[in-house]
Amino acid sequence: MYLPEEQCARLMAYVSGEELAMPLPAALPDAVRSTYEEAVRTFLPDHPFVKGRRFASVVFGDFITAAACRTLEVRASLAGQPENRIQSVGPFFARFLSDGVLDGEEAEIRESLVGHVVESWTQEADLVRTRESEVLLSLVDGGGTLSCRREAQAGHNEASELSFSISDVSGALHIQRPLKRTTIVTDQGVIVGEPNKHTLLGPQVTVLANELIIEAETLRVDNDRGRSPGVALASDAITANYLQRVEAGPKDLHVFSTDAPPRLRPWSRVLKGGGAWIPFQRYMDLRTILTAFRPSTKGSLSVLAAKLDGKIVKSNVHRGKILDKLIESGVVSRSSSWYYLDLTSMGELGFGLQDLKTGEPGEAVLQFLSRCTVSTRAE
Repeated sequence: MYLPEEQCARLMAYVSGEELAMPLPAALPDAVRSTYEEAVRTFLPDHPFVKGRRFASVVFGDFITAAACRTLEVRASLAGQPENRIQSVGPFFARFLSDGVLDGEEAEIRESLVGHVVESWTQEADLVRTRESEVLLSLVDGGGTLSCRREAQAGHNEASELSFSISDVSGALHIQRPLKRTTIVTDQGVIVGEPNKHTLLGPQVTVLANELIIEAETLRVDNDRGRSPGVALASDAITANYLQRVEAGPKDLHVFSTDAPPRLRPWSRVLKGGGAWIPFQRYMDLRTILTAFRPSTKGSLSVLAAKLDGKIVKSNVHRGKILDKLIESGVVSRSSSWYYLDLTSMGELGFGLQDLKTGEPGEAVLQFLSRCTVSTRAE
């Protein structure tokens, strides 16, 4: 008889051992409170979502845990933060966490959930048996974006993507679990592993950070039996006071630092060149905007301004900046209640609509996105 939010809070508290922060439901008359609580205590152990003090299945566990992390009513009902009680997640956690978010929008998660989301996405990729999966994490200027995507494979699965914006950025991202097919770029710090424990990285892991601290005793690098790149670690400041052993082939680990710790020096490399970090989600934002244009009776590609402004760009700051730059470059113009797309002007930027449908941004697209940093839109 109780509401879903109360069920979620009670189940999360029951399994995790967390206390409730308030009597539930709050509006229940005191005259029946004790009778109600006794009925709940009797029924809760027999709830179909639990078995003993554990969730009855990984699906139920991921569903309740994700709901507890994203639902304000549930969070307010628990004495502590639910993410601090997570022991493990399954392949459905990331999906449930983004449940209810419209296509093209980003769900918001706290930095403390990043590791769990990455682990869940990796399990999902393993479940559908694909190596064509990657995670892109950007933590810059006190905010962040996490993009998980998977390319389509003939006869196996469809392309898929989940995107999250990150809040409560601590300044020191802690990676405690194995990491693979992940790129992390941050102007802050990254902590890898825990003292007296082993840490597994790879295949296809890149970490670019302002400061990198390796706390693990042993660093193991996986290159998927030589079929994938290994690990690249780049930072001006790398500390590895507890590192005793590195298990990596001579070409499986690349360390870019002005002064690498002794244990990592056999894998030291020199980093050349420069550039700007462009989160993959910005490419997806550009593609979403430009593919919204359709052939019109006026012989050009157009889209209703109400649709582009109200349903696609909305309050998304990044999409607003991209649209501003498209207008400034003459690629997009507005007349009355319509936006129009000029393919000739787009060609002068070095790319066309077909380049946005391949799933891989070319150099011209990346150069354009790197210029979409200052918005001319009125605040």
